[in-house]
Amino acid sequence: MRRHWLSISAAILFALAILLPRPNRVAGADTIQPVDPATQEPISIDSIASMGWVIECVDCPKYFATMTDRSLRLDAAGHPRIAYGGDHLYYAWHDGATWHLETVDDAPGVGAYASLALDGGGYPHISYFDDDNDDLKYAYRDASGWHIQTVDSEGEVGVGASLAVDGNGYPHIAYEDDTNSDVKYAFLDASGWHSEKVDDASAPYPSLALDSAGQPRISYCDADEEVVKYAYRSSIYWWKRVVSYVGTGGGSPSLALDEDGYPYITYYQPAGAWGGKLEYAYEDGSGWHHETVDSDGNVGAQSSIAVDWVGNPHISYFDNDNDDLKYAYQDASGWHPQVVDSEGSVGLYTSLALDGAGLPHISYLDLTNADLKYAHHDASGWHLQAANSRADPG
Repeated sequence: MRRHWLSISAAILFALAILLPRPNRVAGADTIQPVDPATQEPISIDSIASMGWVIECVDCPKYFATMTDRSLRLDAAGHPRIAYGGDHLYYAWHDGATWHLETVDDAPGVGAYASLALDGGGYPHISYFDDDNDDLKYAYRDASGWHIQTVDSEGEVGVGASLAVDGNGYPHIAYEDDTNSDVKYAFLDASGWHSEKVDDASAPYPSLALDSAGQPRISYCDADEEVVKYAYRSSIYWWKRVVSYVGTGGGSPSLALDEDGYPYITYYQPAGAWGGKLEYAYEDGSGWHHETVDSDGNVGAQSSIAVDWVGNPHISYFDNDNDDLKYAYQDASGWHPQVVDSEGSVGLYTSLALDGAGLPHISYLDLTNADLKYAHHDASGWHLQAANSRADPG
C-alpha cells in the first residue's frame, strides 16, 4: 500500500508528547527528556517502542496531498469547487463570500488523487483512491446528500484516477491497475459500472476528457516505453498513439480538448541531469505539433491544462528549482510564462480551470504552511487565498 509515512511520523511524535510522563529539562540545555515515573530516570526515544505504549491520534490535523489536474472545477457562477484528501475525502466550495468545507467520506485512508467534475445540475462527482484497501472509489452528491461507491477493488487500483461526467450525468474514470500494470477505464450507465483495459502500460497518472459524443480520450505516460501516449475509443476498440518520447522521470500529462475535439496535452520532459521543461503537444488536421512552453530551470511538473473558446491553451505548473507556482498562456504573439505564487514552497499538485471570461483559476498545495490554496486572476492581477488548512477542523 502507498502510505503517507511523513504524516504518520508527525502524528506519532505529537501523540508521544501528550502520552509520555512529564519530561525533565536537562540542566543547562534547551532540550527535554521524558522520564520513567518509577525511577525518575531519563528515557531515550529509542527505548519507547519497547515499553508497550499504544498510541492513538485523538484529534490530529488533516492530511491531504496528491491532488490531480482535475481537482478544481468552477460552477455556473464561476465559483471554485475543490476535491482533495488523504486521511479522508474532503470537498471545499466557495459561494462568492466564504469557503464551505465538507467531509465527504470519513473512512480512514481515503481521498488521495481526488478528481472532480460537475454535472449539468451543478452537483459534484469525485473519483478517489482508498489507500487502506487499494480500491478505486467514487462519490457523488444529489438533492438527498452524498453517495459513496467502490468502483473497482480487483488488486491495487485507482492511483491517479481522472474523472469526467457526460451529458447524461454519468461518470467516466481513467485509472491505473497497479497490480497488472494496465491503464483502465470505467464508466457507469443505467445497468451499472463497467470496466475495461485500455493499454498494457504502467501509467499512474492518466488524464481523461470526453468528446462531444461522450467518448473517452485519455493521455498517459507509459513508464515502460518512456513515452506519452494518447488513446481514444471507437465503438469496439481502443486506438493508441505515441505523442512524444520523454525518457525516465518524464510524463504526468494533462489533457484538454478544443471545441472541435482536437487534443491538447502538456507534460514534463527531463532535460539533463537535474533539469526539466514544460512541453506542449497538440493535434490538428495536419498531425501532431510540439512546442516548449518553459525551459527556465527545472519546471513543468504536475501541470494542468485548459483551452479557452478561441483555442488558446492555459497551463498551471510547478517550478521545482524555486518551489513556485507558475502559469503560462499562449496567444498570437507566443507563450507568456509568469510566477503566480512564490511565498514559501508552493505550487505542488496544480489544477486549473477557466471561467466564462477565459480567466484562470488554480488550486495547489502550499507545503510551507500546509494549506490548500486557491489563486485567480482578474483585471487587477492575481489574488491568492487559503481554501483549507491541514490544521483546520472544518
